[in-house]
Amino acid sequence: MKALCAFPREFTRTLGRGRVLTLLGILLLLVSLATAQDGQKAGKTQAADPQARSATAQVSLKDLIREAEQKNPEITAAEHGYTAATHVAPQMSALPETQVTTQLLSVGSPLPFAGYTNSDFAYIGLGVSQEIPYPGKRGLRAQVANREADVRMGA
Repeated sequence: MKALCAFPREFTRTLGRGRVLTLLGILLLLVSLATAQDGQKAGKTQAADPQARSATAQVSLKDLIREAEQKNPEITAAEHGYTAATHVAPQMSALPETQVTTQLLSVGSPLPFAGYTNSDFAYIGLGVSQEIPYPGKRGLRAQVANREADVRMGA
């Protein structure tokens, strides 16, 4: 702490009090000139084109909303998300996919269809299976999907 308090005193002793005050004055002058130039530039840009200010005042709220809907990527993403969510309900209410299986068992040779004529253990099998959910489940799943889509839309 003492070192921090001693720094300004040592600085003024090495440079001299007059030089320190001169440096501070020059620094303040440069800062004030920079802020004044920024203020003048801002004033010129605002007052330079009065037609631009009047043109912006004539834009309607509907035009601004339409432009925001077209150009805002978050709004576009939300619309696409809602559209995708509305397509989930038909998928949820559909039956699960039907599974078709085939089996081939040959005895005595690795070649397909070998051994069918001379072995009782060789066979070709074909199977079809369909999962049937409990009655009412598919309709409830579709309702849940529709409600989730409504939540995405904010309704």
